[in-house]
Amino acid sequence: MDISQASGNQLRSQPVVSLFQQCMSMVEKLYRIPYFEDYLFPGGVNRIGYQPDGSYISFDPVQLLWDCFRLGAPLAHLFNQLHTQTPLDVPNISWFAAGPDSLYKSTMKKPVMQFLVACKSELSLTEAEGSILKIVERLIEKIEDYGYLPPPRPLPFSVPNQQDTAPTDNRSKLLAELLDTERSYLQDLERMHTYQKAVLDQNILTKEKGYQIFANLDSILDFQRRFLIQMEACLSLPPDEQRLGYLFLSMEEQFCSYYEPYCGNYETAVKKAADERNSLM
Repeated sequence: MDISQASGNQLRSQPVVSLFQQCMSMVEKLYRIPYFEDYLFPGGVNRIGYQPDGSYISFDPVQLLWDCFRLGAPLAHLFNQLHTQTPLDVPNISWFAAGPDSLYKSTMKKPVMQFLVACKSELSLTEAEGSILKIVERLIEKIEDYGYLPPPRPLPFSVPNQQDTAPTDNRSKLLAELLDTERSYLQDLERMHTYQKAVLDQNILTKEKGYQIFANLDSILDFQRRFLIQMEACLSLPPDEQRLGYLFLSMEEQFCSYYEPYCGNYETAVKKAADERNSLM
């Protein structure tokens, strides 16, 4: 069975980097590119971070990048930082962004497709190799390798509680442990999802047996990804503005809807996994 044999201890010794952290790092690099801040912050950077009245507007880098990349034009602009012989057309998005939704969607799809085709031909990158986020990450690496990425410049707003400093008070320690646990749990789910896909793709299990063992793993994984993003966005606020308890309460029904089927199927899954242990090892 062609599945990685790394031990659990080896995998857990690797640092857990969440999607929130990956996107935060990507935003910082994209902000270094000339004119890219207009794509990242079309409403102005003053709408994020600490406000004059002392309040803080939460910053979600995952949603920010999704809103940015779906425009298409930012992807074309990013690709052109490689200075290839065939640069992409970068449409002016200001005139249609406020127009009819159908025109907006049809206009933004073209540069997205051109970006994917260009990455495939110029960089041997395809969407099949990963998400748009992964492709953009590799593209930025190549831009940096070629020496075309400008030097770092700080974001014009601060993001609290994202420093690598160790927590000092008991509350901060508790929240740090809770966040680390959620990140590790999501990493385990991602690993299990990869394993599930492997055993099904290699026909080690039938689809029926796969469902009996893994049940609604896909749905739980998607939910936990979204939950962790919201948790990290919440904990990026100043301590007195964090409402982590409200986050749990607001998602109570979703927790139940995803984990009730899992709990109900647990004994069946354990038995089926034991029956198929020779195939699954």
